[in-house]
Amino acid sequence: MSQIELHAEFCCSGAQEFPIEEKPLKDTSSVVKLLANNMDNSDQLFIIIRRGCPLRRVLEIWKREVKKDPSCLRKRVFVSYSGEHGIDSGAIANEFYNQVIPEIGTNMFPNGIPQDSTSNIQNYNFMTCGQIVASSLAQGGPPPCFLDESVFNLLVEPCLKLHEIDQFKHLTEKDRALLKSVEDDLSGNTQIVIEYGYTGPIIKKYSKQIINTMAIHIISKRILYLKEFLEDMQPLGLADIVQNNPNVCRELFVAKTCTSGDVDANYVFSIMQANYSPKGSSKREVEECIMDLLQDFLFKLEDENHNTDGTEAIAYDTERENKTQSEDEDEDKDEDDPKPKVLFMKPDLTPKGVLGWLTGQKHKPLNKDEKLAVSVFFNHKCMDENPGHTICFPYVGACGKEITLPVQHMKKAEEFNNVFFTALKKGQAFAKT
Repeated sequence: MSQIELHAEFCCSGAQEFPIEEKPLKDTSSVVKLLANNMDNSDQLFIIIRRGCPLRRVLEIWKREVKKDPSCLRKRVFVSYSGEHGIDSGAIANEFYNQVIPEIGTNMFPNGIPQDSTSNIQNYNFMTCGQIVASSLAQGGPPPCFLDESVFNLLVEPCLKLHEIDQFKHLTEKDRALLKSVEDDLSGNTQIVIEYGYTGPIIKKYSKQIINTMAIHIISKRILYLKEFLEDMQPLGLADIVQNNPNVCRELFVAKTCTSGDVDANYVFSIMQANYSPKGSSKREVEECIMDLLQDFLFKLEDENHNTDGTEAIAYDTERENKTQSEDEDEDKDEDDPKPKVLFMKPDLTPKGVLGWLTGQKHKPLNKDEKLAVSVFFNHKCMDENPGHTICFPYVGACGKEITLPVQHMKKAEEFNNVFFTALKKGQAFAKT
């Protein structure tokens, strides 16, 4: 298939028309509900990847699935991590998006602006990022809160006339600082002026033309990249939604206006629903003390920085990995060692990381009608079930949003912290420990 044919097939994936909303959407919750309604839940887009694989590989795997069936962009995404036992009923896809969306921001939109590389157009990376963003929002987030405000302004004005540029609206603070430094010292910045497309005399008399030329150079390329990013949000109708409701969508795309990521210890503890024993029982008293220890642990994560540069070996099924490893992943394996090595990853040791461990998502629900809750159960019988053992850890069911705490090993603050901290560090995968 030629590059032109492939591009046409990608574009045709968004050909479906969606009803135009007669009234403007009132909030981000309305956006998410509309996208969810536009999604085809009768079928699925199934992605299987290796945990911790780089963004470039995620994009290639996604593109491969879309190439086979472009209509899958309107379908619900289900994810499986190779070597892990989780069956995706929502939590694994949430975790996938919580990993990939920030990486898109870091790698494809560094500092809030699209990466200046036309290769990302040639290889459809910006288009693929738009597809993933739309699917993420349709399935509840996280939102792509990685754009600079000036970049979002360009996103919703793709037909902006380049002679009508507003530097304060369409350029970043860093862009304006660059233009100011060039204007103040034209002779010392001759090479920069030339690189930004100006071909006339570089003298003070023409400073306005020089600055305007540089601004056009910056913005024209960004519009090109953003057009690719925006167009492939349309299979679910997101492109129209963004352009017709810019003020509402700003909170979903602009870093400094996004609030869904404000997850702290208080929020995480507020969604814990303890399944207590009857009032007045000795078990109830112990369970209430354990919940206090859990709250103190969350406070500790918030108040102290435990996110060092170290990595941890996590629970991982190498036998299952060997069975599910596909041939197209051979490039990631050591030819001299056909068996995968122990999987290491950097755990998220923050209240947000705890939320991700328990639910698969690290953000508050974008749909305000959705109430996130985690059921807390207490196991008082682990010693009876397995006599003679010295330690066991919390059992987490992220898809069911529940956690079971082994009471016998978590009655005191020190042992609670040690057990929970170890489980959090080594259990951030859907695997049997």
